[in-house]
Amino acid sequence: MTREMFLEELKEALCGLDAEEIESVVAYYSEMIEDRIEAGMSEEDAVAAMEPVDTIAARVLGDALPEEEDRGESAPQTEEKNENVKEIRKNAEDIAELVITATNQRVYVTTGETEEIVLRYRIEKGDVYQLHEENGVLTLEHNYRPVTSYKPDLSKITAENFLDEVGKFLGSIDLSGIVRFGQQLTEPRAIEVLLPRIFKGELRIKTVNDRIKLDSVTCLNDVKLKTCNARIVVRNVVAQTLSAHTANARIEMSDVYARDRIDAVTSNGRIIAENVTGDDAMHLRTSNASVKTENIGAGSIEIKTSNGSVSGTVKGSEEEYAIQSGTSNGKCNLNDSFEGEKKLVVKTSNASIHMEFIG
Repeated sequence: MTREMFLEELKEALCGLDAEEIESVVAYYSEMIEDRIEAGMSEEDAVAAMEPVDTIAARVLGDALPEEEDRGESAPQTEEKNENVKEIRKNAEDIAELVITATNQRVYVTTGETEEIVLRYRIEKGDVYQLHEENGVLTLEHNYRPVTSYKPDLSKITAENFLDEVGKFLGSIDLSGIVRFGQQLTEPRAIEVLLPRIFKGELRIKTVNDRIKLDSVTCLNDVKLKTCNARIVVRNVVAQTLSAHTANARIEMSDVYARDRIDAVTSNGRIIAENVTGDDAMHLRTSNASVKTENIGAGSIEIKTSNGSVSGTVKGSEEEYAIQSGTSNGKCNLNDSFEGEKKLVVKTSNASIHMEFIG
């Protein structure tokens, strides 16, 4: 089954919801399939690894029941199933810096009607979470440890049997909790972060092999995002500075404003920037992929890639910018100039450049 067929069946199964809710659920599962494909699975295998459409629809429709219909004897069972879900709440006024580090876990950050920082995550076999708070810095660290059933009798270990005991130990290690992507991935793992509508501290997120997504976040300080082999998605975000770094995946930014600098750096992945504005500088850099912009603006804009095209629109008139552009084996519609107060640098190789200016 293709992704389109799966998603179409899911739409039909969710016909009891309104159109906006259906679109949200379908987009979520579409991204889940795409994550598997980016991890190296074929489209058919990625779809086959999903839960059956009926199972997904039953869970979603069950969650959508009115509150009075959702009370009953099944509630304790739901709590029992979720007993490994942890939720941490901290007064946001006490936190000057929030740090999240993880391995093979996506991190999703949004805001709500709260004066607290809410951290929510699920603990499974092999998970190790550590929470620290010191001098206004709140840190949540996630990693994995190998799980083993080996329990040695130290009194019986000798020089002669030492290597045999090591072999028993290595053979007993269960690594299933460490590998959580590709075809072993059945449900996305996530650390969910809920912030106040205006967060006054600095936000730093670092994960590996999974996505980072910020949606509707206003931060009065810096936002620093870093992962690899997975995309970074930033939507409706305001920050002092915004830094997004990944590799082998794309970066998507839309409706973003930074009072100072914006950096989006990746490799082997596209950069998409729509309605992105910085008062100071904006750097968009990738390789072996394209850069597409729409309505971007900053005092200094630098766009660099290789083996990929650069196209889109920039705020302002051409006369406002000192322009440096260049490509090889491709066309460029920009004319270099040194007279504008703002700066625009656009460079690539083996591809074209086509940028338009909008007033």
